[in-house]
Amino acid sequence: MSQIITKRPRLSRRRFLRGATVAGAAVRIGLPPLASMFNSTGTAYAAGTTGVAAPIESRFVFWFNGNGIPERYWMPDGTGTEFALSPCLAPLAAFRNDIHVLTGLDNPVATIPGPGNGHHKAISGIVSCTPFTGHGAGGPSVDQLIASKIGGDSRFRSLQIGVSQESFGESIQRNMSWAGFDRPLPPEMLPNKLFDRLCGAREQGWIDRRRSILDTVREDSLALKKEIPKDDYERVDEELSAIRDMERAIAGLPPAIAASKPPTTTAT
Repeated sequence: MSQIITKRPRLSRRRFLRGATVAGAAVRIGLPPLASMFNSTGTAYAAGTTGVAAPIESRFVFWFNGNGIPERYWMPDGTGTEFALSPCLAPLAAFRNDIHVLTGLDNPVATIPGPGNGHHKAISGIVSCTPFTGHGAGGPSVDQLIASKIGGDSRFRSLQIGVSQESFGESIQRNMSWAGFDRPLPPEMLPNKLFDRLCGAREQGWIDRRRSILDTVREDSLALKKEIPKDDYERVDEELSAIRDMERAIAGLPPAIAASKPPTTTAT
């Protein structure tokens, strides 16, 4: 962060770019962290008129890669604070004082005799620490346990997003998040559906991508430019450009394949 703003008007970390569609649907676009959102000690300003700064809410991200990873490329040499980063961890060098790398863990629940093969048991064990039921995880996954503690005040208690869901296998292989015993939370696989869920109502113009979501917040964006320093607005501009790039990518998706109708039968 290039500077901490102390003399300019304070900007709440809950500040959104606001607008409305032609049909009157409200639009909100979140802002990236800006220097204007923090006081001289780096604490974020909260919404409200008290002027009392509050810390940013906790966030938890659970990332699952099911293709297998050679441990030797990930496990660092040494223990404690003086460990040497492995090649795959090298990009995190700037954050080494803020991260923990856990090794040597064992999860015996993944080896308990019961239904399923090693893949089924391992997935249930790693996400929920419960035995595979024969259909899915035997309890809530760790992300949902954490969401129940820190997600209550967020717009979305939790978001499940997938990149390449298994096209074969059973539910335990296709779902990493579980609300409870045999209760999967399927991930959103299509970026256009995720975009609509996060950013706006499904008006026909939006579905056909004839308009940009940025058009609805243009006036508020210009007003914000007058409130914040240049380097802050450059970050905002980068954020809006990334949103526009996403819109273009979604517009380039192939049209949905029409569902095939079942063959008709004629009684004889």
